[in-house]
Amino acid sequence: MEKFNICVVGAGYVGLVTGTCLAELGHHVVCVDSDPAKLKTLRARKIPIYEPGLDKLFQHNIKEGRLRFAASIPEGMDFQGRVAQVVFIAVGTPPRHDGSADLSAVEAAAESVAKHMRDYTVLVDKSTVPVETGEWVIRTVDRFNKKGVPYDVVSNPEFLAEGTAVTDFLKPDRVVFGVSSPRAEAVMRKVYGGIKAPILVTDVKSAEIIKHASNSFLAAKISFVNAVAAVCERVGADVTMVAKGMGLDHRIGNLFLRPGLGFGGFCFPKDLEAFYWLSRQKGYDFQLLKAVKEILRVYDPVSMANARALPAMKGVKFCRDAYDCVKGADAAALITEWPEFHALDFKRVHRLMRIPLILDGRNCYDPAAVRAAGFTYCSVGRP
Repeated sequence: MEKFNICVVGAGYVGLVTGTCLAELGHHVVCVDSDPAKLKTLRARKIPIYEPGLDKLFQHNIKEGRLRFAASIPEGMDFQGRVAQVVFIAVGTPPRHDGSADLSAVEAAAESVAKHMRDYTVLVDKSTVPVETGEWVIRTVDRFNKKGVPYDVVSNPEFLAEGTAVTDFLKPDRVVFGVSSPRAEAVMRKVYGGIKAPILVTDVKSAEIIKHASNSFLAAKISFVNAVAAVCERVGADVTMVAKGMGLDHRIGNLFLRPGLGFGGFCFPKDLEAFYWLSRQKGYDFQLLKAVKEILRVYDPVSMANARALPAMKGVKFCRDAYDCVKGADAAALITEWPEFHALDFKRVHRLMRIPLILDGRNCYDPAAVRAAGFTYCSVGRP
C-alpha cells in the first residue's frame, strides 16, 4: 500500500479519529489545531476526548513516528522538506441561527492550503458540509492559488458514531468519496487501500448529500419509533416488542428502532437542520424533515468535562456519582446507558430520593422489578 504525507486540519472529534486511524493505516499524519490548550494536551500524548480504543492507537502511532501535531497549516503541510500530498479538512461547521452551516472555518482552511501547496494536492472535505461546498472550496482555492499548483477537491463524508468511531473508520460499512477526476479517485483509493469495505465513488455533490441524507433518515427512524411508542402507551402495548417485530423485517432492520428520549448529540440535530435549510433554499419544503425536527442536576461517568463547557449547562450542578445526583430529587431521568447505571442499588436510590420517581428514557430496567422496589416507574412505550 502506498503511504502518503497527510495533513488533517482540525483535531476535534472527527479530525483526531481520522488522523489517528490514517496513521494506523501506515500514512504519515500531522493534525493541525489552532487551540493552544488542545495542542499542548495532544503533544503531551493525552487525548482530549473519550473514545474507546482511540488512546491505544494514538500512543502507538506517536511512538512509531507516524502521528504528530502542529499549530498551523503551513507547519502541518511540511514533512521535513516535502509537502503534504493530501489535506483533510475536518474543522467545525456549527449551525447558524437559521439552521444553515457556518463554513467560515472551511474557507479559512482552504485559503491557507491554497497559499502553501507546492505540488499536486488533494483537498478532502471531511467536515459535514452542505451540497455545493466543493464548488465553493474550488473558488476559494483558485483565488489564492497564485502559483497555479494543480489540485483536486474531494468530498469524503464521515460516518463515525460516538463509542464506536475507531471501528467505524477501520471497519466501515462503506467508504464514500466524491471526485471530479480520475487522478483524485486513484489517490483516494490508495489512501483507503488498507481498509476492507465497499467503496462508492460518486460526483462531489452526491457525496455531500449522502451524509446529510443518512443522518436525517436515521433521525427519522428514531422519531418514528417514538411516535409508535406514544400509541403503544395509549393502548397498553409494549413498544419494545413492536420494534422487535418491525426490525426482523430485513427491509427495515433493528438499528435506530429503540424508543427513548429522541435523538441528540451534535451531528443528528445539526445535520437535520442543515439538510432542511438546504431543501428550502432549493425550493423544496421537506415536510418529513420538519416533522422529525419537532418531535436538573446531572451526572455522567464520561462526558462531564465536555458538558461543563456547554452554554446550555450554565447553572447546572455536576454531581460526583449517580447517588449524589438523585439525593433529594423529585425525579430521576435516565438518559444514557452506561454499565454503572445498570448496576444501581435501588434500595439506596429509594432512600436518597424525596419522591421515588424514575423516568427511564432508554428502557434499561425491568418495570416490574423497579416498581417492586417502591418506585413510580415510567418507561417509553411500555405498560
